[in-house]
Amino acid sequence: MFYCSVIEIAGLKSVYTVAFNAQGMGSDVHKHNKQAYLLLVLMFVIVVVSLCAFIIIIFKAARRDMFLCAALIKQTELTNQAEKKSLNKSRAFASVSHDIRNGFGNITCKIDNCLDDASPFPELACNLKLINDETMNLLDILNSVLNSSKMEAGKMPLKLEEFDLAELVENLVDLHYHRAIGKGVDLVLDPADHSLAKFRLVKGDKVKIMQI
Repeated sequence: MFYCSVIEIAGLKSVYTVAFNAQGMGSDVHKHNKQAYLLLVLMFVIVVVSLCAFIIIIFKAARRDMFLCAALIKQTELTNQAEKKSLNKSRAFASVSHDIRNGFGNITCKIDNCLDDASPFPELACNLKLINDETMNLLDILNSVLNSSKMEAGKMPLKLEEFDLAELVENLVDLHYHRAIGKGVDLVLDPADHSLAKFRLVKGDKVKIMQI
């Protein structure tokens, strides 16, 4: 196949001719068409695979979010149940504390009445005084234990006061003396180094020292 045309350059007319093989050109076109089809099919496959991968990723992300939401809801329910139990426990502590304090108050009143009648009997009066002191100490310990607000806060502040350490130790020995005798143990306070006499007045939490 031939193609001719006239062209004028700087006043000079020229003729150019293009010759090519139409059949060979057509085979090249068909050859490139096959490559184009293959490229189109490849692009289609890539698009489909990419779309499937995207859908799988989205599905997994959505499933993970569902699991996280379910776990969060479960954890929230457990937290609410724990808070409700804690609130019920605090109310129970408050009720028990009120009842026990009333009981200790009645005991101390009875001891005071007995102390008035036991004045002619020094030993009985001494024992009643020890019982009264121990009752008050137990009441102080109970107040510190049943104070739910301090327990929930994780704090137990110390009550600093000045007291006689020698008197505290002597009262403890007198209190536990009869129990020790009942078990065959001789309980004796013997401050040989006179440390109690040197350091009688101390400052600290008397109730916590009693607990120790």
